[in-house]
Amino acid sequence: IPYYFKNISYKSFTSRINYYFPYLIIGIFFVKVISIPLTHFLWMLELQDILSAIFFAFIFEIFIYFNFAGLSLIIYSLAGISGFKIPLNFMQPFSSNNLIEYWRGWHRSLSFILKNLFYKPLRKYGSYVALLTVYISSGLWHGSSINFLIWGFFHALSFIITIILLEHH
Repeated sequence: IPYYFKNISYKSFTSRINYYFPYLIIGIFFVKVISIPLTHFLWMLELQDILSAIFFAFIFEIFIYFNFAGLSLIIYSLAGISGFKIPLNFMQPFSSNNLIEYWRGWHRSLSFILKNLFYKPLRKYGSYVALLTVYISSGLWHGSSINFLIWGFFHALSFIITIILLEHH
């Protein structure tokens, strides 16, 4: 996010409030009304059957999105009201037409860092190698267990398959 800070303190405080306050309300709504009540489903982690696992995965994805997007909107609005413009971290990823669009709209600040840190320097070895490195790095950024390595590999493979399918479509 520090890469993106733009000073907008030249705009009046009132105009900043008028513009950014709705983002604050939406962010609080996402966290307090949608995300936090979903924590009541955490007991489902103990269940072992496939149907419960799928149901919990769906709930957990909604929880993660609304929690993180809500907190990001709160930060976006408070920064804007304070006189700093930062980009929105989430750009409606669930309304995407494909996996590539989904990742363009999901956690944009981390994507920017991973793109500059790994993808651009490694692209000379091929875009698939660079993508694999980006997603494995993203997985390891989230945690240092085999689960996150698998997560990174799975998403890299899914992303690469999407590219191939879109090229042949």
